[in-house]
Amino acid sequence: MIPPWATKPEMVLTYILFILAGLISVYSSDIRRFIKIIFTVQPNKIRSAWKASNLRIYENDLLTLKRLHGNAYELLLYVIIEVGRMAIVGVFVVALLLTLALGMRQRSTFPEEVSLNGIIALSQSSFVSSLSSRQPSYPM
Repeated sequence: MIPPWATKPEMVLTYILFILAGLISVYSSDIRRFIKIIFTVQPNKIRSAWKASNLRIYENDLLTLKRLHGNAYELLLYVIIEVGRMAIVGVFVVALLLTLALGMRQRSTFPEEVSLNGIIALSQSSFVSSLSSRQPSYPM
């Protein structure tokens, strides 16, 4: 059963704006610093920083491959961790799709009723992307 506040678009928007205002007030210094960086740093410096961060990621992957070469135990741990991470991401993607499919199947697709499913989808998709972007934490 959908709570009454979730069926009214103006109430959902009110709650979203309230949560957004709370997040902005908590992270105001970080947001201010981010905006300052965006508007004061030259685009070529941003590109070079992006390339440097990608280079660090590739170097880390290369070191991982070198360390795993010839070590069956660490290779097995690495495979188990990576497969587990992919399984977790898969479970959340399936849960997201089932939530949307069941939500649209059980009731008519009026915009005010689909909005709650949209909020759930956005929250789950951001969680899945944060899970998939983490670096593995296996023993060294």
